[in-house]
Amino acid sequence: MINLYQLEIFLTVIEEGSYSAAAKRLHMTQPAISLQMRAMEDRFQLKLFERKGQRLEPTEQGRQLIVPTRQLLDSAGRTERVFLSVNEAQTGGRLTIVLVTSFGQREWPRLFATFQGVHPAISISAPTTSEEVALASLRVGEADGAIFGSSPTGRSFESVLLVTEELVLAVPSGHPWANLHDSEPLELGELAMQPLILPLPGSEVRAAIEEAFEERGLISREVNASLELAAGEEIALAIEAGAGVGFVPRSRLTAALCAIEHPFSNVDAVATALNVPLAAYLVRSTRQQPSPAAVAFWQFVSSR
Repeated sequence: MINLYQLEIFLTVIEEGSYSAAAKRLHMTQPAISLQMRAMEDRFQLKLFERKGQRLEPTEQGRQLIVPTRQLLDSAGRTERVFLSVNEAQTGGRLTIVLVTSFGQREWPRLFATFQGVHPAISISAPTTSEEVALASLRVGEADGAIFGSSPTGRSFESVLLVTEELVLAVPSGHPWANLHDSEPLELGELAMQPLILPLPGSEVRAAIEEAFEERGLISREVNASLELAAGEEIALAIEAGAGVGFVPRSRLTAALCAIEHPFSNVDAVATALNVPLAAYLVRSTRQQPSPAAVAFWQFVSSR
């Protein structure tokens, strides 16, 4: 019987161009990658790779195997999911969905509760972690899914869009900007002088906000956060308390939070409003056999 594990390694080496890069992506050692490819070559009497400069490239024999290998792995994944979902209505068990993005935190309790209304026998664990740990957990089967702010690339993962939202610059109702009614743009320099409440450095939401700043000509080092918090709800509460200005989801606006829709101008940038689009995706591994609970959750999310 052909080894699906070796086929996954074969495709990863082709995509990454080296054993070392493939080992890093698959969280394996380079000798282990080399051993599996050598075993595959010996079994089928083939030469799969040849070195061209700094990269490993598939030989003519190797290139002929790329399409059927992908088809076989995709077919195997679909077949497993069909077998596992036969008795979906009676599905029970435990589901682990790791949370990477801090965006959408108010959505996930509602999503999980609605799912458990359909599948009351399934319990859910939803720890938070980093992107690197989440990807590793998906690859080895420790997590059934992960919620990211972007969809990972590569054939080892697939994703479905969960929710989209827009971050808007918000101020407390008593702030001078809350009563602006004219169409004159504000200066970005004025924003830099405000006490800013921002997500923690390194988070996906913080990176999206800093990218929006830089697109409008305000470099990140010119922006000094007076307060950094982990979650969007904490930021909204801090703004309501008068601690400063910051970004909140549009759906979180209240009478105590006023959105600033005025365009911000800078010398080298076109004046535009400081709105930041965000998205969240459910991601799973295409190489791991999903549990019946995981299949049920994926189908539930995909059908929303």
